Amino acid sequence: MLGKIAALFKPPVARERDFYRRLLELNADLERAPNSLCQLVLRGELYLARGEQQRADADFRAALACTEGSEGRGWGILEQVMRDRAWRGLQTPARPPRHAAPTQES
Repeated sequence: MLGKIAALFKPPVARERDFYRRLLELNADLERAPNSLCQLVLRGELYLARGEQQRADADFRAALACTEGSEGRGWGILEQVMRDRAWRGLQTPARPPRHAAPTQES
């Protein structure tokens, strides 16, 4: 039980390490298959969670561009879900970076 709770509260160094590990894996996958809908959406979500709105939007737009002209023809559930996640990602504001200082509202 304690191991599961500890996994939720990783120290910043461990979170950074996880981010870069996942980013490297997604980048390697996208080098092999640059138009991979799933990998583009997953990387966009990773950037979005990190607070990198412009990079996230670029990946979501690229994912949606992969689906243009094939609106539902021969799609499985995975393609439909990933397209919906890309649309949702474009509508979701990025989280502020964890290292950013909180802002005071006047």
